[in-house]
Amino acid sequence: MSIYKTQSGREMSLKLYDAQLKKLDYSCKDVYVHTRFGRTHIIETGNLSGEPFLVFHGGNSTTAYNLLMYRVSFGGGVLAKLMCIAPEKVKKSVLIVPSGINNAFPISTVKMMIPLLKYKLTKKNM
Repeated sequence: MSIYKTQSGREMSLKLYDAQLKKLDYSCKDVYVHTRFGRTHIIETGNLSGEPFLVFHGGNSTTAYNLLMYRVSFGGGVLAKLMCIAPEKVKKSVLIVPSGINNAFPISTVKMMIPLLKYKLTKKNM
């Protein structure tokens, strides 16, 4: 089973992904982990001798994009659900702009984006 509808779509997506990784100012390593849901791709980067820190990207983005733009991610919802289902697996967590925590209709998510957009435009805390 594949998430790609066509081979050309797959190639375009992977090309964009590689371009996003190249924009980072640090090296990254591809790691593949086998889970009960199948093979999962992880990007390993940063201080490898430090304590591991797992960053969840939102459902409509990639890890490469998340590393570039983590401050507008919807990964907070994923992490919050994990903490509810299996709190013993989370030692610490930090939610940065944790939109997506509430299961909302798409029109409601627009409301959550308004404060973020105002901040991005004005750089003032509301």
